[in-house]
Amino acid sequence: MKRMNRLIACLLTLLLAWELATAQEVKLSDLIEDMASTDAVAQQKAQQAWQDLCMEAGAPGREVLLTEVNQQAVEQLGKDIPVAVKVLLLREIAWTGDASVVPVLAALLNDLDVRVRDGAAMALAAITAPESADALKKALAEESDAAEKKRLEDALASKNITLTVVVEKQMPMALADASDEVAQEYLDDFDKLSRDDKCLALAALTVRNDKKYRRYALDAVKSDNDTLKRAGLLALEKLGTSEDVPLLIELLDFDGNLVVNIASRIVDDQFDDALLKAVRTEKDGKRFESLGRILADRHVTAVSGILLTEAKKTDCPNRLGYLQVASGVATKDDVKEMVNVMLLITNARERDRAETIIAGICKGDATPIIGSNADVSPALYSLIGRIGGNDARSIITAGLKSNDAAVRTAAYNGLCNWPNATAANEMLAFARNTTVPATMRTRALRAYVRVISLRDEQIGIPDFPEAKKLEGLKEAMTLATGVPEKQLVIDRTSAIRIPDSVTFAMRYINDAALAQNVCRTVAELGRNVDLRRKNSDVLIPALKKVIEVSTDNDLKASVQRYLDDM
Repeated sequence: MKRMNRLIACLLTLLLAWELATAQEVKLSDLIEDMASTDAVAQQKAQQAWQDLCMEAGAPGREVLLTEVNQQAVEQLGKDIPVAVKVLLLREIAWTGDASVVPVLAALLNDLDVRVRDGAAMALAAITAPESADALKKALAEESDAAEKKRLEDALASKNITLTVVVEKQMPMALADASDEVAQEYLDDFDKLSRDDKCLALAALTVRNDKKYRRYALDAVKSDNDTLKRAGLLALEKLGTSEDVPLLIELLDFDGNLVVNIASRIVDDQFDDALLKAVRTEKDGKRFESLGRILADRHVTAVSGILLTEAKKTDCPNRLGYLQVASGVATKDDVKEMVNVMLLITNARERDRAETIIAGICKGDATPIIGSNADVSPALYSLIGRIGGNDARSIITAGLKSNDAAVRTAAYNGLCNWPNATAANEMLAFARNTTVPATMRTRALRAYVRVISLRDEQIGIPDFPEAKKLEGLKEAMTLATGVPEKQLVIDRTSAIRIPDSVTFAMRYINDAALAQNVCRTVAELGRNVDLRRKNSDVLIPALKKVIEVSTDNDLKASVQRYLDDM
């Protein structure tokens, strides 16, 4: 018996190590760039890798892997990653998430992008932990915007709907596999069924995926009962046709998020044409934007020009929203029109977001903006700085030498937006220059910290060793005068996976203002299996100290698992 117990213990240990290694092998941070790639093959491969890992983590007995997967997703959702990728991660975390992910999802309910807000609300609706309902209720109580309140109310309402379909021998769930004759005989009494049986019948008809049953979904959608109405909408994903576009537009006022998701998946040869016809004539701003989202999700490229044309009108209710939706199908050929829209945006935060959207489409090539003309308006310096590239660099460099203070400031803003470390020396020079205002030095320093710690494939300089990145952060720490900047240096140290990063971060473990940042950074470094196992002499005492100092119980639990694995 003792021998058997030892054998079982060994097998469990191997299983635990395998689960941790699996999560380490597929690291979400390494997939993000490809997930947002315009290369369809690379994008599909990266997205599938993450989806496969999430599915594996959701299997019974894979709790350790599930925790790791959720931690990776939460980490990336808290960063400035492409919106489309955030939406994908939110869809997956809706299935894998637990109470630990709720705080990050709750914060995303206030995201600038409506797609992220939608995704966060849907994820919270799907997660069964009671904390998810509490987060939605809290957000609802604090929300004043009518549309946002409706989104949150719908999410809370959907937590009470269950439409899971399994193979059954009893009706109505047996409809999924019943013969046509048996199914129709049951459906002849559809109007007499209870609400719950109607919902289950519709779910089963969805599995049958035969549009001849469409009328039952339409009857449900026209119901006064919200639960049954939603069940009908869900069924239309498989049963709907182009004839349903007018009805779906009306239902946008009932549950816009659900309608967008359903309409984005309806398969019908005439559906895209019907949507294009509708979006061209739609006068309501919110409905127009929702139709644009559906078309963009369906990869109908023609909607980009329609959205941008509307976004340039003086009475446009949501320029940034239209720009965001258009970006889902836009190409470099659309950039000039997108820039024209961006220049009409006066809100500073929205303008920054618009620049980020356009830069994401340009992919390091500012030619669509600059063209062959080096005389670019200083109003675009911030944008071309985000894009980068040699042509943009020449313009920014010239602007920094201008006799016009406004031009120099614009060029400085462009420099601080630079996407990689090719401009790191110029940023560092600004951060050191005591003749420029302190606010400018601080911004340049933060920009330097950001670029000097980028991953190898992002940093823009070939063969840039990790040790040199760390030296850059050490230099930045000597220049940092404010706590936020020091915290940023510590945070970015987590991206440099060498043992010296642990040693550097631990210098500040006794600084009350920095201690929790140090704990998070060391925990992140310790999560790397190879780093912690090959450098146990450095990691073990550091991780033990983190457990003593950290105020985050979830983080301490993770760190203890790392220690147990060493």
